[in-house]
Amino acid sequence: MNYKKLLIVLFLVCNQTVIFSQVKPVSDTLFEKKNIIDKTLNLFEYNFGRVSVSVYPLMSLDPGSGWSFGTMPVVTISPKEIKDFYRPTSIVNHCSYSTERWLNCKSDVVLYTQHGNEVKFYVQYIGAPDKYFGIGQTERNYSPITFSLNEFKIRGNISKDITETLYMGIIADISHITIDKIPGFTQKNNFIAGVGPQISFDNRDNVNYPTKGMYVSSNALWFPPTVTEGYEFGTVEFDFRKYTTIYKNIIGAIQLFAGFSQGDIPFYYLYQLGGKTRMRGISNKNLYINNNTIYLQGEIRKQIWNRFGLAVFGGYGNAYSSLNTFELAHTKYIYGAGLRFQTSKRDKLNLRIDYGRGSFNDSGIYITMREAF
Repeated sequence: MNYKKLLIVLFLVCNQTVIFSQVKPVSDTLFEKKNIIDKTLNLFEYNFGRVSVSVYPLMSLDPGSGWSFGTMPVVTISPKEIKDFYRPTSIVNHCSYSTERWLNCKSDVVLYTQHGNEVKFYVQYIGAPDKYFGIGQTERNYSPITFSLNEFKIRGNISKDITETLYMGIIADISHITIDKIPGFTQKNNFIAGVGPQISFDNRDNVNYPTKGMYVSSNALWFPPTVTEGYEFGTVEFDFRKYTTIYKNIIGAIQLFAGFSQGDIPFYYLYQLGGKTRMRGISNKNLYINNNTIYLQGEIRKQIWNRFGLAVFGGYGNAYSSLNTFELAHTKYIYGAGLRFQTSKRDKLNLRIDYGRGSFNDSGIYITMREAF
Protein backbone atom coordinates (compact mmCIF):
# COMPACT_ATOMS: atom_id res chain seq x y z
CA MET A 1 0.00 0.00 0.00
CA ASN A 2 1.29 3.49 -0.86
CA TYR A 3 0.83 5.11 2.55
CA LYS A 4 2.26 8.41 1.38
CA LYS A 5 -0.38 8.95 -1.30
CA LEU A 6 -3.18 7.66 0.95
CA LEU A 7 -2.35 9.99 3.81
CA ILE A 8 -1.87 13.03 1.57
CA VAL A 9 -5.30 12.44 0.03
CA LEU A 10 -6.90 12.05 3.46
CA PHE A 11 -5.37 15.27 4.72
CA LEU A 12 -6.37 17.20 1.62
CA VAL A 13 -9.94 15.94 1.89
CA CYS A 14 -10.10 16.80 5.60
CA ASN A 15 -8.64 20.25 5.07
CA GLN A 16 -11.00 21.05 2.22
CA THR A 17 -13.95 19.80 4.25
CA VAL A 18 -12.96 22.00 7.15
CA ILE A 19 -12.40 25.06 4.94
CA PHE A 20 -15.67 24.77 3.02
CA SER A 21 -17.64 24.10 6.21
CA GLN A 22 -16.55 27.43 7.71
CA VAL A 23 -19.65 29.43 6.96
CA LYS A 24 -19.54 31.97 9.76
CA PRO A 25 -16.87 33.68 11.88
CA VAL A 26 -16.43 33.45 15.61
CA SER A 27 -19.23 35.22 17.42
CA ASP A 28 -18.30 38.68 18.72
CA THR A 29 -19.58 37.58 22.12
CA LEU A 30 -16.94 34.88 22.42
CA PHE A 31 -14.41 37.38 23.80
CA GLU A 32 -15.53 40.40 25.76
CA LYS A 33 -12.91 42.70 24.23
CA LYS A 34 -11.54 42.72 20.73
CA ASN A 35 -8.09 43.95 19.82
CA ILE A 36 -6.20 43.84 16.55
CA ILE A 37 -4.84 40.36 17.33
CA ASP A 38 -8.30 38.90 18.00
CA LYS A 39 -9.76 40.58 14.92
CA THR A 40 -6.96 39.21 12.75
CA LEU A 41 -7.36 35.69 14.13
CA ASN A 42 -11.11 35.86 13.41
CA LEU A 43 -10.12 35.42 9.77
CA PHE A 44 -8.86 31.94 10.66
CA GLU A 45 -11.19 30.95 13.54
CA TYR A 46 -14.78 29.74 13.34
CA ASN A 47 -17.24 28.87 16.08
CA PHE A 48 -20.09 26.36 15.94
CA GLY A 49 -21.45 26.31 19.48
CA ARG A 50 -19.05 24.22 21.56
CA VAL A 51 -16.93 23.47 18.49
CA SER A 52 -14.16 25.84 17.47
CA VAL A 53 -12.28 25.39 14.19
CA SER A 54 -9.05 27.18 13.29
CA VAL A 55 -7.17 26.81 10.03
CA TYR A 56 -3.69 28.33 9.96
CA PRO A 57 -0.91 28.32 7.41
CA LEU A 58 1.95 26.36 8.92
CA MET A 59 5.57 27.41 9.15
CA SER A 60 7.77 25.57 11.62
CA LEU A 61 11.40 24.85 12.33
CA ASP A 62 12.90 21.66 13.70
CA PRO A 63 16.61 20.74 13.91
CA GLY A 64 16.04 17.45 12.11
CA SER A 65 13.72 18.52 9.31
CA GLY A 66 14.61 22.20 8.82
CA TRP A 67 12.00 24.77 7.82
CA SER A 68 8.58 23.28 7.11
CA PHE A 69 5.60 24.80 5.31
CA GLY A 70 2.03 23.53 5.13
CA THR A 71 -1.40 23.78 6.69
CA MET A 72 -2.60 23.23 10.27
CA PRO A 73 -6.34 22.78 10.95
CA VAL A 74 -7.11 22.70 14.69
CA VAL A 75 -10.45 21.63 16.17
CA THR A 76 -11.40 22.12 19.84
CA ILE A 77 -14.63 21.01 21.49
CA SER A 78 -15.49 22.32 24.94
CA PRO A 79 -17.14 19.85 27.36
CA LYS A 80 -20.94 19.90 27.48
CA GLU A 81 -20.86 20.00 31.25
CA ILE A 82 -17.94 21.72 33.02
CA LYS A 83 -17.06 20.06 36.32
CA ASP A 84 -14.02 20.36 38.57
CA PHE A 85 -11.60 19.49 35.76
CA TYR A 86 -11.70 21.22 32.39
CA ARG A 87 -11.14 18.55 29.73
CA PRO A 88 -11.84 19.83 26.23
CA THR A 89 -11.39 17.65 23.18
CA SER A 90 -8.71 18.82 20.75
CA ILE A 91 -7.65 17.60 17.33
CA VAL A 92 -4.43 19.07 15.96
CA ASN A 93 -3.69 18.25 12.32
CA HIS A 94 -0.82 19.28 10.13
CA CYS A 95 0.67 18.37 6.81
CA SER A 96 3.97 19.91 5.78
CA TYR A 97 7.01 19.59 3.56
CA SER A 98 10.41 20.83 4.64
CA THR A 99 13.63 22.22 3.24
CA GLU A 100 15.33 18.95 4.24
CA ARG A 101 12.80 16.95 2.14
CA TRP A 102 10.68 15.78 5.08
CA LEU A 103 7.04 15.03 4.30
CA ASN A 104 5.23 14.97 7.64
CA CYS A 105 1.48 14.51 8.01
CA LYS A 106 0.01 14.01 11.47
CA SER A 107 -3.32 14.04 13.28
CA ASP A 108 -3.08 14.26 17.09
CA VAL A 109 -6.33 13.61 18.98
CA VAL A 110 -7.19 14.08 22.66
CA LEU A 111 -10.86 13.21 23.18
CA TYR A 112 -13.11 13.05 26.24
CA THR A 113 -16.67 11.74 26.08
CA GLN A 114 -19.68 12.44 28.29
CA HIS A 115 -19.58 8.82 29.47
CA GLY A 116 -16.12 9.10 31.00
CA ASN A 117 -14.06 7.71 28.13
CA GLU A 118 -10.63 9.09 27.34
CA VAL A 119 -9.16 8.55 23.87
CA LYS A 120 -5.64 9.75 23.06
CA PHE A 121 -3.89 8.79 19.85
CA TYR A 122 -1.99 10.10 16.87
CA VAL A 123 -1.74 8.97 13.26
CA GLN A 124 1.40 9.99 11.42
CA TYR A 125 3.23 9.50 8.15
CA ILE A 126 6.85 10.55 7.75
CA GLY A 127 8.85 10.22 4.56
CA ALA A 128 12.30 11.62 5.12
CA PRO A 129 16.07 11.30 4.96
CA ASP A 130 16.99 10.61 8.59
CA LYS A 131 20.27 10.02 10.41
CA TYR A 132 21.62 7.08 12.41
CA PHE A 133 24.14 8.03 15.12
CA GLY A 134 24.70 4.61 16.72
CA ILE A 135 23.33 2.95 19.85
CA GLY A 136 24.56 3.78 23.33
CA GLN A 137 26.48 6.92 22.45
CA THR A 138 27.81 8.78 25.50
CA GLU A 139 29.04 11.72 23.43
CA ARG A 140 27.75 13.38 20.31
CA ASN A 141 28.54 11.58 17.04
CA TYR A 142 29.42 14.18 14.41
CA SER A 143 29.54 11.67 11.54
CA PRO A 144 26.10 10.03 11.34
CA ILE A 145 24.90 7.73 8.57
CA THR A 146 22.05 9.10 6.44
CA PHE A 147 19.23 6.75 5.45
CA SER A 148 15.73 7.05 3.98
CA LEU A 149 12.76 6.46 6.25
CA ASN A 150 9.12 5.82 5.39
CA GLU A 151 6.97 5.37 8.48
CA PHE A 152 3.21 5.08 8.97
CA LYS A 153 2.35 4.96 12.65
CA ILE A 154 -0.69 4.83 14.96
CA ARG A 155 -0.18 5.02 18.71
CA GLY A 156 -2.65 5.74 21.48
CA ASN A 157 -4.84 4.57 24.31
CA ILE A 158 -8.52 4.12 25.07
CA SER A 159 -9.43 4.38 28.76
CA LYS A 160 -12.53 4.45 30.98
CA ASP A 161 -12.85 6.48 34.15
CA ILE A 162 -13.02 4.41 37.34
CA THR A 163 -13.38 7.57 39.38
CA GLU A 164 -13.39 11.19 38.25
CA THR A 165 -9.58 11.20 38.23
CA LEU A 166 -8.60 7.55 37.67
CA TYR A 167 -8.60 5.96 34.20
CA MET A 168 -7.85 2.39 33.09
CA GLY A 169 -7.69 0.98 29.60
CA ILE A 170 -5.48 -0.36 26.84
CA ILE A 171 -2.67 1.15 24.79
CA ALA A 172 -1.60 0.10 21.29
CA ASP A 173 1.32 0.91 19.00
CA ILE A 174 1.13 -0.05 15.32
CA SER A 175 3.52 0.96 12.57
CA HIS A 176 4.85 0.01 9.16
CA ILE A 177 8.43 1.17 8.68
CA THR A 178 10.64 0.91 5.61
CA ILE A 179 14.27 2.00 5.83
CA ASP A 180 17.41 1.78 3.75
CA LYS A 181 20.06 -0.71 4.72
CA ILE A 182 22.42 0.83 7.26
CA PRO A 183 26.05 -0.30 7.02
CA GLY A 184 27.29 -2.24 9.99
CA PHE A 185 24.26 -4.23 11.07
CA THR A 186 21.21 -6.06 9.80
CA GLN A 187 17.92 -4.20 10.11
CA LYS A 188 14.63 -5.59 8.88
CA ASN A 189 11.80 -3.60 7.34
CA ASN A 190 8.78 -4.43 9.40
CA PHE A 191 5.20 -4.21 10.39
CA ILE A 192 5.34 -3.67 14.16
CA ALA A 193 2.39 -3.99 16.55
CA GLY A 194 2.09 -4.05 20.32
CA VAL A 195 -0.71 -3.84 22.88
CA GLY A 196 -0.98 -3.74 26.65
CA PRO A 197 -2.65 -2.23 29.75
CA GLN A 198 -2.60 1.44 30.67
CA ILE A 199 -3.57 3.29 33.86
CA SER A 200 -3.52 7.00 34.67
CA PHE A 201 -4.42 9.47 37.41
CA ASP A 202 -5.33 12.98 36.29
CA ASN A 203 -6.55 15.82 38.51
CA ARG A 204 -5.18 18.71 36.43
CA ASP A 205 -7.53 21.70 36.36
CA ASN A 206 -7.05 22.06 32.57
CA VAL A 207 -5.52 19.38 30.35
CA ASN A 208 -4.25 21.92 27.79
CA TYR A 209 -2.68 24.42 30.22
CA PRO A 210 -2.64 23.12 33.81
CA THR A 211 -2.13 25.57 36.67
CA LYS A 212 -2.44 22.95 39.43
CA GLY A 213 -2.77 19.21 39.92
CA MET A 214 -0.86 16.22 38.65
CA TYR A 215 -0.86 13.60 35.93
CA VAL A 216 0.56 10.12 36.57
CA SER A 217 0.43 7.31 34.02
CA SER A 218 1.95 3.91 33.46
CA ASN A 219 1.69 1.39 30.65
CA ALA A 220 3.18 -1.88 29.46
CA LEU A 221 3.38 -2.98 25.81
CA TRP A 222 4.19 -6.41 24.39
CA PHE A 223 5.22 -6.80 20.75
CA PRO A 224 4.75 -10.49 19.85
CA PRO A 225 6.93 -12.05 17.12
CA THR A 226 3.90 -13.26 15.16
CA VAL A 227 3.11 -9.67 14.11
CA THR A 228 6.62 -8.18 14.09
CA GLU A 229 8.33 -10.48 11.57
CA GLY A 230 10.76 -11.91 14.10
CA TYR A 231 11.16 -9.11 16.63
CA GLU A 232 9.86 -9.83 20.12
CA PHE A 233 10.15 -7.24 22.86
CA GLY A 234 8.31 -5.44 25.62
CA THR A 235 8.26 -1.95 27.13
CA VAL A 236 7.21 -0.46 30.46
CA GLU A 237 6.76 3.30 30.94
CA PHE A 238 6.12 5.63 33.87
CA ASP A 239 5.23 9.30 33.48
CA PHE A 240 4.80 11.72 36.42
CA ARG A 241 3.84 15.39 35.96
CA LYS A 242 3.14 18.00 38.64
CA TYR A 243 1.80 21.54 38.22
CA THR A 244 1.77 24.36 40.77
CA THR A 245 0.76 28.01 40.71
CA ILE A 246 3.81 29.69 42.20
CA TYR A 247 2.43 33.23 42.22
CA LYS A 248 -0.64 34.60 40.42
CA ASN A 249 -0.20 33.47 36.79
CA ILE A 250 3.33 32.06 37.20
CA ILE A 251 3.10 28.28 36.78
CA GLY A 252 5.70 25.67 37.71
CA ALA A 253 5.67 22.29 35.94
CA ILE A 254 7.89 19.23 36.33
CA GLN A 255 8.00 15.87 34.57
CA LEU A 256 9.78 12.64 35.46
CA PHE A 257 9.71 9.99 32.74
CA ALA A 258 11.19 6.49 32.81
CA GLY A 259 11.00 3.93 30.02
CA PHE A 260 12.36 0.38 30.00
CA SER A 261 12.49 -2.16 27.19
CA GLN A 262 13.77 -5.70 26.84
CA GLY A 263 14.07 -8.21 24.03
CA ASP A 264 15.01 -8.10 20.36
CA ILE A 265 14.27 -4.44 19.60
CA PRO A 266 14.64 -2.63 16.24
CA PHE A 267 16.72 0.52 16.64
CA TYR A 268 13.83 2.80 15.64
CA TYR A 269 11.88 1.54 18.69
CA LEU A 270 14.66 2.22 21.19
CA TYR A 271 14.12 5.06 23.65
CA GLN A 272 15.23 8.46 22.45
CA LEU A 273 16.24 11.79 23.94
CA GLY A 274 15.41 14.95 22.06
CA GLY A 275 12.55 16.20 19.94
CA LYS A 276 9.69 18.62 20.56
CA THR A 277 8.69 17.21 23.96
CA ARG A 278 11.59 15.19 25.38
CA MET A 279 14.72 17.14 26.29
CA ARG A 280 14.38 20.03 23.83
CA GLY A 281 17.87 21.20 22.86
CA ILE A 282 19.10 17.79 21.68
CA SER A 283 19.00 18.41 17.96
CA ASN A 284 18.16 14.91 16.70
CA LYS A 285 16.03 12.28 18.45
CA ASN A 286 18.44 9.57 17.26
CA LEU A 287 21.52 11.16 18.84
CA TYR A 288 21.24 9.14 22.06
CA ILE A 289 19.16 5.94 21.82
CA ASN A 290 19.16 2.81 23.97
CA ASN A 291 16.99 0.20 25.70
CA ASN A 292 16.11 2.43 28.64
CA THR A 293 15.75 6.11 29.46
CA ILE A 294 15.19 8.36 32.46
CA TYR A 295 14.81 12.10 32.26
CA LEU A 296 13.63 14.92 34.51
CA GLN A 297 12.56 18.25 33.08
CA GLY A 298 11.01 21.37 34.56
CA GLU A 299 9.40 24.51 33.20
CA ILE A 300 8.19 27.89 34.49
CA ARG A 301 5.35 29.44 32.50
CA LYS A 302 3.81 32.90 32.64
CA GLN A 303 1.08 34.63 30.68
CA ILE A 304 2.45 38.10 29.98
CA TRP A 305 -0.08 39.93 27.79
CA ASN A 306 -3.28 39.10 25.96
CA ARG A 307 -2.60 35.80 24.13
CA PHE A 308 1.16 35.85 24.71
CA GLY A 309 3.17 33.96 27.31
CA LEU A 310 6.75 33.04 28.12
CA ALA A 311 8.42 29.87 29.41
CA VAL A 312 11.87 28.86 30.61
CA PHE A 313 12.85 25.21 30.92
CA GLY A 314 15.65 22.83 31.77
CA GLY A 315 16.24 19.12 32.12
CA TYR A 316 18.59 16.19 32.75
CA GLY A 317 18.35 12.75 31.19
CA ASN A 318 20.11 9.75 29.76
CA ALA A 319 19.54 6.71 27.54
CA TYR A 320 21.31 3.56 28.68
CA SER A 321 21.38 -0.20 28.15
CA SER A 322 20.76 -1.27 31.78
CA LEU A 323 20.78 0.07 35.33
CA ASN A 324 24.31 -1.28 35.73
CA THR A 325 25.53 0.97 32.91
CA PHE A 326 23.79 4.15 34.10
CA GLU A 327 26.43 6.78 34.89
CA LEU A 328 25.74 10.32 36.11
CA ALA A 329 28.86 11.49 34.29
CA HIS A 330 27.12 10.77 30.97
CA THR A 331 23.85 12.49 31.88
CA LYS A 332 22.77 14.98 29.22
CA TYR A 333 21.42 18.41 30.15
CA ILE A 334 19.27 20.92 28.31
CA TYR A 335 17.99 24.43 28.99
CA GLY A 336 16.09 27.05 27.05
CA ALA A 337 13.22 29.49 26.76
CA GLY A 338 10.16 29.89 24.62
CA LEU A 339 7.24 32.03 23.52
CA ARG A 340 3.61 30.95 23.89
CA PHE A 341 0.63 32.11 21.84
CA GLN A 342 -2.95 31.10 22.67
CA THR A 343 -4.73 29.96 19.53
CA SER A 344 -7.83 29.31 21.65
CA LYS A 345 -8.54 31.55 24.65
CA ARG A 346 -11.50 29.44 25.66
CA ASP A 347 -9.63 26.13 25.71
CA LYS A 348 -6.14 27.54 26.42
CA LEU A 349 -4.50 25.71 23.54
CA ASN A 350 -1.06 27.16 22.87
CA LEU A 351 1.25 27.42 19.89
CA ARG A 352 4.78 27.31 21.28
CA ILE A 353 8.13 28.40 19.94
CA ASP A 354 11.07 27.04 21.96
CA TYR A 355 14.81 27.47 21.70
CA GLY A 356 16.84 24.88 23.59
CA ARG A 357 20.52 24.21 24.13
CA GLY A 358 22.15 21.02 25.34
CA SER A 359 25.33 19.10 25.95
CA PHE A 360 28.22 19.40 23.46
CA ASN A 361 26.94 22.82 22.25
CA ASP A 362 23.87 21.19 20.74
CA SER A 363 20.79 23.35 20.08
CA GLY A 364 17.41 23.42 18.40
CA ILE A 365 14.37 25.56 17.64
CA TYR A 366 10.92 23.98 17.89
CA ILE A 367 7.56 25.33 16.71
CA THR A 368 4.51 23.20 17.47
CA MET A 369 1.12 23.03 19.23
CA ARG A 370 0.44 22.09 22.88
CA GLU A 371 2.79 22.24 25.83
CA ALA A 372 5.74 19.86 25.93
CA PHE A 373 4.26 18.19 29.05
